[in-house]
Amino acid sequence: LVGPLKLVGAGVLAASPHNTQPWAFAIGRFGVDIFEVPSRNLGTMDPFGRERLAGLGAAIHNMALASTALGRAARVRLLPDPQNPAHVARLILGPDNSGPPPHPLLPFIARRHTHRGPWRGGPLAEAKLAAVQNFPAFPGIRLVLFGAGTPLGQRFAALTDEATVAITGDAAMMADSHRWFRHERRDAERLMDGLTLATSGVSPFLATAGALLPAQSAADEGKYWLASTRDTHLPTASHFGLILTPTPHDRRSALLVGSAWQRIHLNATAAGLVAQP
Repeated sequence: LVGPLKLVGAGVLAASPHNTQPWAFAIGRFGVDIFEVPSRNLGTMDPFGRERLAGLGAAIHNMALASTALGRAARVRLLPDPQNPAHVARLILGPDNSGPPPHPLLPFIARRHTHRGPWRGGPLAEAKLAAVQNFPAFPGIRLVLFGAGTPLGQRFAALTDEATVAITGDAAMMADSHRWFRHERRDAERLMDGLTLATSGVSPFLATAGALLPAQSAADEGKYWLASTRDTHLPTASHFGLILTPTPHDRRSALLVGSAWQRIHLNATAAGLVAQP
């Protein structure tokens, strides 16, 4: 089972909303089955479960890439059991020496992480933008990138600000978000999930100092989120992007959107760029 375990090792390094890790794995000799864990949810922050499914799609994509390190051809079946919608994928491994060579993105699976700090790299060269978008088509999924200073980028920033005001002003949404925040280091080490000060975009010094203070309330977390969006994320970004699907409430589409995001983020990491969803 060493091979299938390596796939799981890559899967758990995938992006997931609020680091909720909404997955469970069943490992066999010939592959891995991936299951949704609905209880690991964002509540009113994700009422349709689309973000949760996107996180699962990201894990599936990581695992498919990792299969190339085993030298075994891999076949991915999404939603393989109509009677069990929580069974989101089955990854079947072929015989030894039947697969393609190791994928060049493999080293970046462990290096990819969400970046919430300011972008200080300036404008992006066309070659790097092309590298981010260089991946096989996902059925029904389209990626659009546009400069932050363009009319579309300015409109996107205004809508993002408006949405963030609405979210942070909603007590139920902020409470559901806040329950995944791990202020205490011992909680982060015990639970191995959720968000911490170290992942919030502040400097290591501020993260260390903040951990010594009383835990933030959900309202304070909302104020920080809105301030970061307005003062850091939107004004310093070089580009914005949209992952588009005509069927946003379809479970298969949500999984493919997550796979596309994971691939985009791996491409960006390989190109020396940082990103956040």
